[in-house]
Amino acid sequence: MEFLERWVYNPATPAKRTRDKPMKVLALGMSRSGTESLSRALRILGYGHVFHGFEMWESTPMLWRSWTMLGRRKWGNAGPADGTPGITREDFDNLLGHCEAITDQPASLFAPELIAAYPEAKVILNRRDVDTWYPSLCTVLRPLTTGVFYHVLPWFNADLYWEAQYVQGCLKPFFHGSWEQHGKWVYEQHSATIRGSVPSDRFLEWTVQDGWEPLCRFLEKDVPAEEFPDGNTVDKTLGAHDNNADKCVAAAALQTLHFKDKMQLWKHDFKGRTLIIAITMASCQAFLLLGFDQGVMAGLVGADNRFGRDFNNPDANMQGNITALYDIGCVLGSIVSYFIGERMGRRMMLMLGGFIMVIGTIILATSDTVAQLIVGRIVTGVGNGMNSSTAPVYQSECSPASYRGALLTLQGTVTILGVVIAYCRLRHPPHPPVVGLPETPRWLVQHDRHEEARAVVAAIEDRPLDDPLVSKTILDIQVGLEEEQKGGPFRFKELFTWGEVQNLRRLLITITIELGQQFTGSNIINYYGPVMFQETMGMDRNLAMILGGCIQCTYLVGSAIPVFLMDRFGRRTLLIICSAGLCLCFVMVSILLSLNRMDCAYGATAFIFIFQIFYGVGWLPVPWFYPAEINTTRVRTRMQAIASGWNWMAVFAVVKITPIAFDNIKWKTFVIFAVLNAAFIPMVYFFYPETKGLELEDIPLLFTKGGITGGVYSSKGGRTVMPGQHAQESRVDEKVEGVAQQVEDVN
Repeated sequence: MEFLERWVYNPATPAKRTRDKPMKVLALGMSRSGTESLSRALRILGYGHVFHGFEMWESTPMLWRSWTMLGRRKWGNAGPADGTPGITREDFDNLLGHCEAITDQPASLFAPELIAAYPEAKVILNRRDVDTWYPSLCTVLRPLTTGVFYHVLPWFNADLYWEAQYVQGCLKPFFHGSWEQHGKWVYEQHSATIRGSVPSDRFLEWTVQDGWEPLCRFLEKDVPAEEFPDGNTVDKTLGAHDNNADKCVAAAALQTLHFKDKMQLWKHDFKGRTLIIAITMASCQAFLLLGFDQGVMAGLVGADNRFGRDFNNPDANMQGNITALYDIGCVLGSIVSYFIGERMGRRMMLMLGGFIMVIGTIILATSDTVAQLIVGRIVTGVGNGMNSSTAPVYQSECSPASYRGALLTLQGTVTILGVVIAYCRLRHPPHPPVVGLPETPRWLVQHDRHEEARAVVAAIEDRPLDDPLVSKTILDIQVGLEEEQKGGPFRFKELFTWGEVQNLRRLLITITIELGQQFTGSNIINYYGPVMFQETMGMDRNLAMILGGCIQCTYLVGSAIPVFLMDRFGRRTLLIICSAGLCLCFVMVSILLSLNRMDCAYGATAFIFIFQIFYGVGWLPVPWFYPAEINTTRVRTRMQAIASGWNWMAVFAVVKITPIAFDNIKWKTFVIFAVLNAAFIPMVYFFYPETKGLELEDIPLLFTKGGITGGVYSSKGGRTVMPGQHAQESRVDEKVEGVAQQVEDVN
């Protein structure tokens, strides 16, 4: 066990805190006796950080481990040689140095030690009738300490391991082995011990029903005007555990592949550009896999190989089903991301998606029937759908605004690199690990993990923790989130509201840009390039395969161009110019193929090559990350999941109908997509605001102008700039200056 805890389940030791403010209140009543209501009340009364047991589930494994170690010193054999626990004020300050008050467990389990450590603090014994407290305690503890989450998964994940060890090392000894047998007796003994340990002038025995008056009189505070808070319920406590368990399921499964636990804690010393490069490589991996699948299927469909012979030479309809059901799996993965992505975090979703793709790949590699092949395609699609929903959010929230577009554009570039790897029959490169990389600062702030968020921002900017730029960035995020959270918990109907936030408009832009990407017609080339050259242009199989590989190499070159253009010309400009180019290319392809001559077919092939360059510059990269830019942190994960879902549904539609269209209307298929590309020009021109160079927290101001075209006309790089207004500062610039001044005032 010592070996496992030292090498497998050993999270990094947290930085020791030093007490910079006195400990003022020790609320040492046991859990299920109004601890969260009291915690919220103390915050309302002006106390700074009030420690509550919920922080254990919101943290990394560090807190579980640290309190467990204290428990072993008190009840086990880890104390000094003389047998005393030896728990000192310094030990508590290392954990609670930032706190002015504490409630709930694990602190209540160390009541005598805390009273001795902080003799100047006032002590509250929050109580509840023992006959109602006891069943409430059992209702909470029983599911937390039984079943697979307690007996099995802790061996595969550090967070769950130390949660289980906390039960063994603290809770069970406190209750003399069993809360069900000794709970009531321990409750009364605990209360008696506190009563006998504290002078009456700094002791208060209190219940939630007593409310504000005795509490405020004891603490010498004015009675607030608001009602006394009604806090913790059994459902909330179990929900906190379930949230933690949900996050750890993926990590526990992946833990079997990694000897030392690095899932929950960012430990590496990556900083600045090195860290950004590592994040970009991990984010791009999802799109490398996407392109690799497209290239593999393009080479298999219609080929005289094992795919054709062993699977009974599927006709055009079955080819469409096998290819397109992967996209249905991607839709399902996007749905999964919608419901659990925000709770699990960006990094954990990427790891879970990768793990599911490994399972799907194993199923595919062992397939010898069409049914198993389809199952493998769907499972792999689920993992890829989760990755493609999450990677743009992860990258955008960790990227500096000045070159965010270039980094996000790389996702499109590596998509095509995956296609080229497949066409060249190369082995897939190893997966750059997400393990060891940080969570995004915006997600951390949203989940009240401010110190971790500050550390991540400091690492990304390669600056000290107290640097003014780091403080400004954190303040920007906090201000934006506070504004977004005024409406309370997220509700689904928010996505369909207009108002100042304009979520419905953002939703419409999110959906239409995804549909636009697929209905440019690009995937008739990516998925069915060799088939198109054979059946529509009359070329032989070998030449079709050679051209398929060459066209993807051209596509790769085209996809690299926007890395240098995206942050210079902006998203709108590239989309509009490329839409016109795509339309012109397909018009020429249609004209040349209608002549039904081989020399014209070669000319059409040339325009297909040009088409891929235009597509790689504009419509390949932008739709993947644009929804992550225009949506607020509150809804970004869900909107990106919706974007990914619509994208994959559109892919399914295009991939499903393409073989049938080629069989029936031949070259006229290109006419349909030429018309659609022409329609995208006014769509982008009138309705899509520019996001180039803006921080994510500033982009929402583009949507406060109102109307369906608000922010498009006057945003930087938008539709037009009226004469004489070139020097006019935008509202975004004013807001940035205001926040900067606020930071300067604070410092």
